[in-house]
Amino acid sequence: MDLLRVVVLAWLTAIALWAVFRLLRGARQCVLFCLILHWLFSATPLWLQMCYGDPEFRDFPNIFRACGDPTTELIYLLYIAFIPIPLYLAAVSRGTTPLPWADLRAQQQMLVSPKLRPWLIAGQSLPLIAVLLSPQPELYLSYGFITGALDTVSAEVRDHHGVVALAALIALVCAGVLAGDGPSLTRNMLRTLPWGLLAAYLGGKRHHLAIYITLVTWQLWTRGALRGARSLIYGVILAVVFSAYTLMYQSMVRGIGGETSDPKLVYENMRMDYGRDHTIKTAIYAELKGERIVDPRYAALEFDLLMYVPRAWMPSKPYPYGVYFTCYAVETPPKILHWVLTTTIFDEAIATFGWFGLILGPVALGLICRLADTNRNVLLRIFGLLTCVMLMAVQLSAIMPLVLVWVGGTLYERLHRNLTLSRSLTRSPHLGAS
Repeated sequence: MDLLRVVVLAWLTAIALWAVFRLLRGARQCVLFCLILHWLFSATPLWLQMCYGDPEFRDFPNIFRACGDPTTELIYLLYIAFIPIPLYLAAVSRGTTPLPWADLRAQQQMLVSPKLRPWLIAGQSLPLIAVLLSPQPELYLSYGFITGALDTVSAEVRDHHGVVALAALIALVCAGVLAGDGPSLTRNMLRTLPWGLLAAYLGGKRHHLAIYITLVTWQLWTRGALRGARSLIYGVILAVVFSAYTLMYQSMVRGIGGETSDPKLVYENMRMDYGRDHTIKTAIYAELKGERIVDPRYAALEFDLLMYVPRAWMPSKPYPYGVYFTCYAVETPPKILHWVLTTTIFDEAIATFGWFGLILGPVALGLICRLADTNRNVLLRIFGLLTCVMLMAVQLSAIMPLVLVWVGGTLYERLHRNLTLSRSLTRSPHLGAS
């Protein structure tokens, strides 16, 4: 098994390095970013497992059993090595024509229309307004308070934080888009940085900051600010800053870290934060044992479709996938939770579609990447990239507003393009006379 781990680690590392090389050569397919992220979420935990072993997962008995099962381990290793193949094949084809690099840079100079710009500027302040309207706005003076105070704050505060989190997501997108709008990149970054950091702070989750960093990195890349050695230096600085931020988050929000913390607990949280191996293994383990994480299987998909229907109107509405997974991990019946474990599209596909999900997960993500690459509008390209990347890191419901904006914009773009083509053909002099 150790030899297989080494082979899989080398294979995933080679693929990630190839994706980095393609990006440095000017390729901009979304799937290349996904291949790199797959290395982070699968190869990094594999390396840590070989060096330090698996965590104890003391509070998650089913995850503990999954990670200790030899058959699950074998299927998992073969699966993560297999994922890049259908993922890439589904994402890239001869019929896929991403927007040329030169066109992307040209669009970047006119990223936002004059009619849209005031709305984006106003959108940056939405989290601040939402916090001021909170029943207890003073709670937001403590970063990420909602994570450590779920059982102590009122239901009204918890419900309103959902509004704050949504406002933070909107503000991050607004700030990230405005950061690259206009001729002066430095000036735009300085104008939008305070709003972006404020939104990430008030949102209180690490994926908020990750979204903002992704948007800013895209803007720097497409404007030509990251080239050659500068891109490497930027990557190293980014890794150091985000690692320091994560340590701070663990210490301030979760109370994990420092000399008084159990090193085993610190290692366990690091593995669960930066890996998705435990979630994929748990989904495979459940299938091997004939158990169901989601029962009925399509309940989580039903929730995604009915997400914005109030539960008061529909008491029998299912739960998000993260709730089902977390309850299975701790061996409790599905119920409303105020926290969930982070998951990925790959284990959700297995839990929803069974063994067929082993293929459907990578193929579905690849098709989403392909659709994002065909967007001709640079804003939609950005939203599409975010959707692809975030689906590998969190459940769909966590980024639903972003997905809806991207899907709606894509449908509008396609419809507008087809209608424009139809009008041009109708007016063509070659078709008008006979």
